[in-house]
Amino acid sequence: MDIKSFPEGFMWGTATSSFQVEGAWNEGGKSESIWDRFCSIPGRILNRDTPAVSCDYYHSYEKDINLLEQIGVNTYRFSISWPRVMPEGTGALNPEGIQFYKNVIQYVKSKGIQPVIMLYMWDLPQKLQNIGGWVNPQISDYFADYAGAMFREFGSDVSIWMTVNEPHIISHLGHARGVFAPGLRDFKASLEVSHQLLLAHGKAVRRFRELEVVGEIGIGLNFDMALAASGKPEDAEAADRWNEFQRSWYFDPLLKGHYPEKLIVWFEQRGLMPEILQGDMDVIQTPFDFISLNYYKMIFIRHNGNNWPLETEEVDVKGLIPFDGIGSGQAYPQGLYDYIMWVHNKYGPIKLLIGENGIPVNDVVCYDGGVHDQSRIDYLYRHLEMVHKAIQDGANVRGYMVWSLLDNFELTFGYFLRFGLVFVDLETQKRTFKDSAYWYGEVVSQNGLSPYRPWP
Repeated sequence: MDIKSFPEGFMWGTATSSFQVEGAWNEGGKSESIWDRFCSIPGRILNRDTPAVSCDYYHSYEKDINLLEQIGVNTYRFSISWPRVMPEGTGALNPEGIQFYKNVIQYVKSKGIQPVIMLYMWDLPQKLQNIGGWVNPQISDYFADYAGAMFREFGSDVSIWMTVNEPHIISHLGHARGVFAPGLRDFKASLEVSHQLLLAHGKAVRRFRELEVVGEIGIGLNFDMALAASGKPEDAEAADRWNEFQRSWYFDPLLKGHYPEKLIVWFEQRGLMPEILQGDMDVIQTPFDFISLNYYKMIFIRHNGNNWPLETEEVDVKGLIPFDGIGSGQAYPQGLYDYIMWVHNKYGPIKLLIGENGIPVNDVVCYDGGVHDQSRIDYLYRHLEMVHKAIQDGANVRGYMVWSLLDNFELTFGYFLRFGLVFVDLETQKRTFKDSAYWYGEVVSQNGLSPYRPWP
C-alpha cells in the first residue's frame, strides 16, 4: 500500500481553547473575561447559547485527555485562561487556577502526550478591558508579566509554548468589525491593537529567554485565502490587499522588522497608521522558534470603494458549498499548500506547525450509535495531502493539529457549528467518537496517509 509518509517525529495533535471548553466561568477563583461579558449581551450569540458549562472540561479534563490517548496523538495544544490564573489581570496568581493547569499538564504527560500551551486565546480579563484592554499602551507589559508567571509555574513541564493565537482575528473582528469580544468598531484602534499584540508577543519571547526556559516558543497566525471574485483588475488588487492585510501585516514585522510598505502607504493616506515608538520593531522581531499556521478556508473578494478603509468586500459565489453552512467561505485545500509555500519562499525555511485545521459538519448520532462524518474525513485528507506535498517541496512543516478535539462553544455561533473529532451531547455531556476520530487515529499510527477511501 502506497502511504504518503510524514517525517519521523512529526507532531500529530488536536487543539482546544480554555474559554470554549472549560465552562466553570465563575468557579475556582476565576474572574470575568471579555468573552464572558460579550456573551452576556443579548443578540451577540446565535440561539442565545451560553458558554457557562460548555463541555465542562474544567471538571472532566481527565475524561477528555483519555480520548486523546485513545486516538493516539502525541501532541495536545490547549490554552490557559488568563482570568483563571491571574484574576486581576496583573499581580497575584490564583492558586486554584494554577493547580488546575498543573493537573492538566501532568495528566497529559502521564499519557505520553506532549503538552503545547497557548498563552492567549482571546479571553482577556475584563478588569484589563476596563482600563483599555489591548488599546492600552501598557497591555504588552501586562502580558509579558503574565507570560513570565506561566513560564515560572509550568516551564519545567512544558517545552513548547505559543504566545498569541490569531492576532488578526483579535484585532479585526474584535476591534474593527465588533463581531467578537470586546465588540468595538474602530478601525484605527484595531491597527493599534495589532501592534500591541505583536509587541506582547515579542516581550513574552524575551521573558522566555531571560528565564532560560528549556524549550521553544512561537506564535499562531491565521489566514483565509482570498481569491478575486472576477477577472477585473480592481478585484484582483482588492484580493491582494486583503491577503496582505491578513498575512504580511503580521509576518513582515515578525520576520523582517517592518510593516508591509503598500499597507503603510494605504493606511497613512487614510490617517490610520498606528504610532510606532523607537525600539518597537526590535522587540517585535525578537527571534523565536516557529510559527503555527491556522488555515480553514478561502473567500472571494471584490473591490468596493464604499467599504472604507480597505475597499474590499467578501462575496458568495453561486454553486459552491459554504464552508460552515452559514455562507462564510469555501473549503479550498490548495490554499493551505499556497499558504505554507508563501511563508517558505518569502521568509525562508522557518519551522512551521499547522496549529489549526478543520471543518464544521452538521453531525448527528445515528441509529447505530456512530457519528458518520465522511465529509470531515474528506476535508482533513485533502488538506493533509497538501501538507505532505509542501513538505516534499521543501517546507519545514513539523506538525499538524486538528481543530478541534471536542464539539465546543464556537464563539458567536454558539453550539451550531460542530468542529470536533468527538461528538459532545451538551445535555448529558456524553462523548462519542466520530468516524473522523478513528480515521485520524489511523493516520497518526502509521505517520502517513493511506490511499483515499471512504471510511470505514
